[in-house]
Amino acid sequence: MKEKIITWWRKYSISLAISVLSCSGRLMLKLSTLKAGQILDSHGPVKVLVDSATLGHGVTHETDWISTGTQKWGDIDFDGGYLARIPVHSTDDKSDLGENARYLASIAYLAETGRISLWTSAELQAERFYQPLGRFSGYGYYDLNVFSDLEMKSVDGNFIPDIHSRTLASRDFNKEQNDRLVRSGDILFQTLFALLGQKYTKDAWHIRTAEKYEMFCFLTLDFRLLNQIENLKEKEPIKSLKTCVWTPKQFGSYFKIQPVPTKFLSYRNADFPVRSDLHQVNNMRRSKNEYKKTE
Repeated sequence: MKEKIITWWRKYSISLAISVLSCSGRLMLKLSTLKAGQILDSHGPVKVLVDSATLGHGVTHETDWISTGTQKWGDIDFDGGYLARIPVHSTDDKSDLGENARYLASIAYLAETGRISLWTSAELQAERFYQPLGRFSGYGYYDLNVFSDLEMKSVDGNFIPDIHSRTLASRDFNKEQNDRLVRSGDILFQTLFALLGQKYTKDAWHIRTAEKYEMFCFLTLDFRLLNQIENLKEKEPIKSLKTCVWTPKQFGSYFKIQPVPTKFLSYRNADFPVRSDLHQVNNMRRSKNEYKKTE
């Protein structure tokens, strides 16, 4: 009887601890957006077009193998361990990605509470179509994307791929999309394309979409694009854009969001092992091939 009580207490205490840690993470998001909520309530509706790169870095936690060292099973030695959720970024990651990642969950929380609305578009959907699904949702079972509970509607209809004319393997979806956009007769896109250059074909279209549909900003973590925009900000049509091309950190600074280290979100919806004291090597997400090694 005593052993049953001890076992029950251990399970209950672990479950209680996880619930408390999960709630504390949500409380931190509420506190981090307290000032932002007040500003946004008086500001009016704020619509944000979310770039694919931002969605990809919304995966703030990944599934990884935690080794417990060599163990024995009879005469056989094997590498013991377990799978657990760990943050991608450490708390002292000072890189551009690391600093921006601390604003993503708060931005998602503001969308969840109705202070802002996050949007996608047909061409952003097309951009993600030819990329691995796990890049945006995570490759592992314990992965966490802070945007996963949000439904982002498209401002201009949904992308419907043509998959009947040729086999998927023989098609270059990236080139097809670029060629389709270049053939567009949209004046704003054509002027942005001419200014930014061919490497930024899809970016020019996304900025055009944000401007056309009166988005407050285009939220991106494409630092190459951001540098290009900064270098050309005094030239038209960039100079006259009403839509801001911003990082999550810039958006957060404007609306007085306090950054939240991603380790404090580690226990969200977690009924499995979590190691918030760890982080990924070089503060970078693992590739799909790296995940296959631990399957």
